[in-house]
Amino acid sequence: MLVLVFVAVSSNADMLDKTGMAPWEVCALCHGADGVSVMPKFPKLAGQKAAYIESQVLRFRHGERMNDGGQMQTISAEVELGDLADISRYFAELPVRDPVDKGILAAEFPPEEYLIRVERGRKLFYQGDKNVPACVVCHADKNSQAPWLDGQHRAYIEKQLIDFRDGNRRDFIIGKMPAIAANLTSFDREAIALFVESERISRN
Repeated sequence: MLVLVFVAVSSNADMLDKTGMAPWEVCALCHGADGVSVMPKFPKLAGQKAAYIESQVLRFRHGERMNDGGQMQTISAEVELGDLADISRYFAELPVRDPVDKGILAAEFPPEEYLIRVERGRKLFYQGDKNVPACVVCHADKNSQAPWLDGQHRAYIEKQLIDFRDGNRRDFIIGKMPAIAANLTSFDREAIALFVESERISRN
């Protein structure tokens, strides 16, 4: 039943009775009232930069970002522009999402495979590699327009990297993500996503 609600909200936002709802509550139906979505296809928003949230809603609204199957474009068209700053601030001020328990993640892999992946993700995030700059340069800088990544759904991160690589998502911030993503192997994508999902990253 919960999935049906998500589908209805995504495809028929204009049919949703929003009477008495706070502006952010429509967003919370998918992204969680605490900003921690249950389904990986919906990114966690708790503690995310308000400016980043606002910019992405506008990208969807204007048809500049369309890599989610059209759900956000539908929802964003229903958002009152005068409410957008309050919505973004609401999610940004929620407690920062916690990383996923490492024990739970490690149980998904054969012995030692989890550590191999996490260490590769750590290296890529903090040091980078050939033709892959360190993620930390943009994604741990409060002055950067790039989003925070720590604690985010692993599957969501992997999908964004694939979408950047395949041209299904444009990079309006630094303009380099398609090239960076193209230089990542499938193992590297998984490693980065696993690392950021399971780590608390210092924000500068």
